[in-house]
Amino acid sequence: VLFVGGAGVGKSAFLQNITYKWAKGGEHGLFNNKFDYVFKVKLKLLFSDWKAGYTIDDLDEPLKCFILYSLKSEPAYANLDSEHRIKKDEIFNVINTSNQDKILLLLDGYDEVASYISSGKDPIVTRMSEEIFKLKHVLMTSRPNALNSQMENKFDRKIETAGLGAEDIQIYVDKYFSKQQELLEERI
Repeated sequence: VLFVGGAGVGKSAFLQNITYKWAKGGEHGLFNNKFDYVFKVKLKLLFSDWKAGYTIDDLDEPLKCFILYSLKSEPAYANLDSEHRIKKDEIFNVINTSNQDKILLLLDGYDEVASYISSGKDPIVTRMSEEIFKLKHVLMTSRPNALNSQMENKFDRKIETAGLGAEDIQIYVDKYFSKQQELLEERI
């Protein structure tokens, strides 16, 4: 699924919400019966030194390396004790073809890296983008201006969002902040 929208309409928040609801589990969990693993990746991390620390053999499977790097880049990861930290072998074993039906890959911010990926200057990133589309369940966000028909055609579905209008914002505020109505009106 390709999720497209302008700046600030909630694309990243949407992916964060999916991740949160999946992790919450139980009867209120999202996709709990469908996916055993949900990986949310910020594509702008491609501009970091994400390949450092991996061997040439590891980088034969760059998507696995990038997902692991992305997970380790999350602020909460630093607070985990060593017993609960993700091991390279665990990720490499999980992300394989036999688990494809149970993995959801959420890619955030294609528009931030579109020209870099499409340039083909980095063969490891080119290989990684090929690996991404071998997975069955991929949801990627982007601003519309970064997409070309070749990229759009890699997805079965395309969803465009315009965000919330003034009336929708009011409904949202009323629904979720009704107890704090006076405080909100003073600040607005």
